[in-house]
Amino acid sequence: MTPRRIIPILQTSVGVSAMGYGVMFTVLDDFRDKYGISETKLGLLVAAGFFMSFLSQILIAPLADHGYARRLVTFGFLIEAIGALGMGFGKSFSVLLVARILMGFGAGMALPAIRRIVILSDRDNMGRNLGRVLSVDVGGFAMGPVLSALTADTLGLAAPFLIVAGLML
Repeated sequence: MTPRRIIPILQTSVGVSAMGYGVMFTVLDDFRDKYGISETKLGLLVAAGFFMSFLSQILIAPLADHGYARRLVTFGFLIEAIGALGMGFGKSFSVLLVARILMGFGAGMALPAIRRIVILSDRDNMGRNLGRVLSVDVGGFAMGPVLSALTADTLGLAAPFLIVAGLML
C-alpha cells in the first residue's frame, strides 16, 4: 500500500483508539450510578489502563523495530476492540477491570507501531505526518464524549463502546 493511502488510514486508527478512551472517561459516573462501583474502583479502572499501556509500550512495542509493526497494529487493535466490548457489556468491577486492561494493553502495543510505520512510510514528510497523528489523537479523545452524549442515553451504555469497537475492527 502506498504512503498516500496507508498514512491517513493509520492516522484515523489512532483517532478511533483515542475515542475509546474519551468514551470511557465520560461514562464513569454511569458505572458508579448503575452498577454501584465506588469512586476508588473507578480510579483503579482508569489507572489500570494507563499502567497496562505503559507496560505494553515498554515490553511489546519494541518488536515494531524488529519487523513486527504490522502485526502489532493488527493484534493491538483486536485486543483493544475486545476490551471496548467488555467495557460496553461489563456490569461488575472485575469485568470492567479486565476490559480496561485489554484496552490499555492493545493501545500500548498498536500506537507505537503505527508511529513507526508512519515514520518509515514517508520520510520526507515525517514531521507533518507525525503532527497529524498527534492532532488526530487529541481530536479522537475529544470526540469520545460527543459520541457518548449522542448514543449512551438513547441507545444504552454499551452503544459508544460498540461503535468504537466496530470502527477499530
